[in-house]
Amino acid sequence: MTTGLSLRILILLTMFLRPVCAFQAVRPAPLVEAVKKELSRIGDGDAAFMARLLATGDRASVSAVLLDLVKQYKTEHPGDPEYYLLSLSAVALGYLKEQQAIPVLIELARPAERSKANEYIRVIALIAIGRIDPVGNRDLLLDALRTDEQWYIRRTAASILSNIGDSAVLQELDVQAAKERTPGEREGIQKDADALRTRLAAANKGK
Repeated sequence: MTTGLSLRILILLTMFLRPVCAFQAVRPAPLVEAVKKELSRIGDGDAAFMARLLATGDRASVSAVLLDLVKQYKTEHPGDPEYYLLSLSAVALGYLKEQQAIPVLIELARPAERSKANEYIRVIALIAIGRIDPVGNRDLLLDALRTDEQWYIRRTAASILSNIGDSAVLQELDVQAAKERTPGEREGIQKDADALRTRLAAANKGK
């Protein structure tokens, strides 16, 4: 009798707890909501922005939330409700130098089809990659430098590449600068090439 009663109570509890657990599973975690709130507070400088984000939780947990947001919203476009979460999460991951973000950032920087709709996020992704691991992603940056239709994206790649101490990269920058269509475009990338040239000369002098 006692065993039967306990079993019936257990069954009833299981039936009651199942929807409760399901509700809890879909309810946003407090940290997720806190991170989203800070992402929506635009207007601060980069240092203040990152300080606010890191005040919501420990660095690893905040990075995990940001990475989940980028993966969740990576197909959003300008004008979509969650596009700002995608953009600012990618920016923050760059500042946090989150290595685990590299694969999804590469997806954003090198979409299957380049379009006006993904120009902005391509720049953001390239900058984030440049903060995390520019040397390890040199080929991606060189591809953007050589082939992207938008000059400001090519210039973004050039600026990142100019921080890589490699004479082969310098040659690529010189070649691309010569290929640019207008004097202003040529001058922009040539400045990055010359900056790298100066760094390499200083490094060789110090040896």
